[in-house]
Amino acid sequence: MPDPLLLFDASADGHHPEYVRHVVGGLAVRGHAARTVVAVPPAMLEAHPDLAASGVQTFPVDAEPPTGGPWAIAQQTWPHLAEAVRRVRPARVLLLYADAVVPSLARGSRLAGDPGLWTIHFRPPVPEPGRRLRERLRDLVKQRQLRAVLRRPDLRAAFTLDPRA
Repeated sequence: MPDPLLLFDASADGHHPEYVRHVVGGLAVRGHAARTVVAVPPAMLEAHPDLAASGVQTFPVDAEPPTGGPWAIAQQTWPHLAEAVRRVRPARVLLLYADAVVPSLARGSRLAGDPGLWTIHFRPPVPEPGRRLRERLRDLVKQRQLRAVLRRPDLRAAFTLDPRA
């Protein structure tokens, strides 16, 4: 498959399937389905067989739902992303829930073949007045990590749905 796009989301919970379906639908309408590989948990593929029916290829991400804080979630998610990239060899990667790998990206972790990255951040760190010291410190760490991600040479675009960001 020439010039593939890998759409990656390691979670099958909550709103994740609906976002994946919307992105896949948009790619299909624009004629990009045949060049798209959707890497998601088998549970999402089983619950939404229409994903495969849309013409995209699928790659099962055999991951347990990540648990813990941001570092723990990144450590659990990054290996699955790296494996999908190694096996699919995409030219581009769309991280549908980039929050899960921000710590790994901020540390400079690289993906095989150096694909271009597009990221969607659902909970970017936004300072809020009146928060406790611990929460403000956590937000500062997240802000520094996000700034490091935004400086990556392989990052092509970063998106968020948070109007405060």
